[in-house]
Amino acid sequence: MNSIGKAALSSQIGSSGNKYAVNASSKSGIKWTDFNYPPLIKVIHYDRSELQDPHKKIATLLWLGHILILLISIINFINNCVQGVGFRIGLSVAFFILFNPFEGICFYQGLLAFLDNDSKFKIYKILSVLLGLFYIAFMIGDFGNFNGFVRIKDVDAFPKALCVIESIFFFVVIVIHFYCTYKAHKWEDGPAKLLTQSDSASVASKDRSQSQISQP
Repeated sequence: MNSIGKAALSSQIGSSGNKYAVNASSKSGIKWTDFNYPPLIKVIHYDRSELQDPHKKIATLLWLGHILILLISIINFINNCVQGVGFRIGLSVAFFILFNPFEGICFYQGLLAFLDNDSKFKIYKILSVLLGLFYIAFMIGDFGNFNGFVRIKDVDAFPKALCVIESIFFFVVIVIHFYCTYKAHKWEDGPAKLLTQSDSASVASKDRSQSQISQP
């Protein structure tokens, strides 16, 4: 993530992180100020290995949405470079700078809401729906730097394939956003319950057993 994106994300999560530091412990016991993600920047806390279902599943979906937007940004930039249109390349860079931090903020607010603090659901749902609506337009349209389904008929074979991949990834992100927003509206599971040492040992033992069974 670029320095501007990092600054935006850090600014947004800073107050949340400090709030949870004051509370010593969050409702779930997650140490939100133990920043460990993304790997090279480490501006938020995310560790799915400490979670149990259903919280683990929803956290994984939130994470997948933000990873797919990063991949879309890269594919979009490559596609516009291949097409060789200067203003589209510039807008691809702008999309990367703007939408990756916004998606990162949505991801983090979703984590806080689903795993720990239901007061965060309001801001998460607003962000999730707004981004989802933008992504619908990006998936379909041929404007700015976007290579939606409408553009497929106007480009050569390789850019066409990238357009299809880009649009499919947008579709998956849209489904994730609206599914998670629906789950947020219906959520009744409360804060996450962290895996204890005995839980972790049990999961590891189960994984080993399944691995042995799958071996010929």
